Amino acid sequence: MTRVLLVLSFLLLCLAPPASASPALVNATPAEDSTISVAPQILRLTFDRTIAGAGPYSIAVTGGGRQWTEPMIGADDTVLAVPLRPAMPAGDYLVSYELTPPDGVPLKGEYRFVLRDRASPPWWSWLLIGSAVVAVAATAYRLARR
Repeated sequence: MTRVLLVLSFLLLCLAPPASASPALVNATPAEDSTISVAPQILRLTFDRTIAGAGPYSIAVTGGGRQWTEPMIGADDTVLAVPLRPAMPAGDYLVSYELTPPDGVPLKGEYRFVLRDRASPPWWSWLLIGSAVVAVAATAYRLARR
């Protein structure tokens, strides 16, 4: 009886399909839930397994009622790189991605990031710059009159 159970167990293990794990997002630039002050030029999604040769890809960055991704997508082993349109205004952005990796199981996900306005220089810096310009102009005027 033990031999029969052993043989049956062996056959079940041999006939079981191999485990296949789909790629998972491990890093993104801009990062999930981040707040940035400079608009990114490229969106990078890094996965823990190869995605090269996968397809089709669908990547979208939306915000302010517009889509900010360019149509060209570059895939390099575990990284998807997507160029973004220039002049992204401050606001909340949603990154949505969908791809079919080599294992054939569709992978979908989304996350958000915030682009805030660049901080303006403090008011006193403009006063300092203006004073320096007036001092240089006054000195140049005096030297020119001699």
